[in-house]
Amino acid sequence: MAKHEEDTAKALRTVVHDLKNPISSIIGSCEYLAEYSQENLEPEQREMIGGIAASARTLLQLSGRLYQLCGVSGRPAKDDATIPADEIPTPNAGSDTDA
Repeated sequence: MAKHEEDTAKALRTVVHDLKNPISSIIGSCEYLAEYSQENLEPEQREMIGGIAASARTLLQLSGRLYQLCGVSGRPAKDDATIPADEIPTPNAGSDTDA
């Protein structure tokens, strides 16, 4: 039974690790678009970028929590994120971020 649990934890750690890079890339791309393309985006497009970024942040936080459950990281899940959640502009948050 212990071998099965070890194998399951190892597989989960691998999946979590493999998901973190593309999720971080999505967040970074959304941040870039929101910051540097603001004047070229329609309100609907800004809203979509905000939604994508919010969903990606949620996935990154969940992956950090899964990592902790596997006993890999002693850090809080939010420390696993590449950028703080409040630094990604969303349509309702205004444009007062310095990201």
